[in-house]
Amino acid sequence: MDELIKVVQTLPGKPKDFPTTAVELKRIAESSASEYEPRNFACPPCMMSFTEEELRAHMAVHRNQLAAQNTPEARAQRAEKAMSEQGVYDEHLRWRLADFPRERPVVDASLAEGKGILINGVPDARKSSLLAAILFDRLYERKNCRVLLAAEIFREIRATYSADSPVSERAVIEAFIDYDFLGIEDLGFEGKPSDAVVSVLHEIISKRNGKRLTTAVTTNLPLAAIGGRYGEAIRSRVASWAAVHMEFAGWRER
Repeated sequence: MDELIKVVQTLPGKPKDFPTTAVELKRIAESSASEYEPRNFACPPCMMSFTEEELRAHMAVHRNQLAAQNTPEARAQRAEKAMSEQGVYDEHLRWRLADFPRERPVVDASLAEGKGILINGVPDARKSSLLAAILFDRLYERKNCRVLLAAEIFREIRATYSADSPVSERAVIEAFIDYDFLGIEDLGFEGKPSDAVVSVLHEIISKRNGKRLTTAVTTNLPLAAIGGRYGEAIRSRVASWAAVHMEFAGWRER
């Protein structure tokens, strides 16, 4: 303010009654505010300016919108939409952890601890339904999630080997490592695992374990068979996970 006063005092041809003290300038500013109502209050998301009174009304609208987006129904709808976008089949969309009372305590504890979950069992034992229920739970809690077939992981990585690939192999691997929750379906159906496949799987699982980020895998393979197929290093890391063995159930309508 003192610098401003100095500038004002040096202005040529200013009126004799022009305010030149801090008190006078403050008085003028306060008396002018109600008359001119400058729009110096901004809402950055909307990129708009408002008077103070207008901004209060505008933010009330934002609060109401936010409240509507946070209702259980709205969060569930967003979660189901995200599941569909990730390729979850319609018959799995409405499964919830409450539908799995036997498995839920293990799942809840693993999610709380950031521990992996090995879901194995024979075909048609609802392994994919349980994985979908876990995915819904994580999406409902607004976690960054991805669920896909094991074969799709390696397909996405192989696609980066093309000269015109927009992303690098490292970027794809790091993305899989950093998801809050990663679900890998049908491990063991991706074809004969090459050394490159085993190396990628080992890195993803090892680093996610180290970051305490839950990885859930569905497979028909018992733990010993996982070791025989992918090696002892991967078997030992999966062995530290919670194990959920699912018995044959067949399809049931909900």
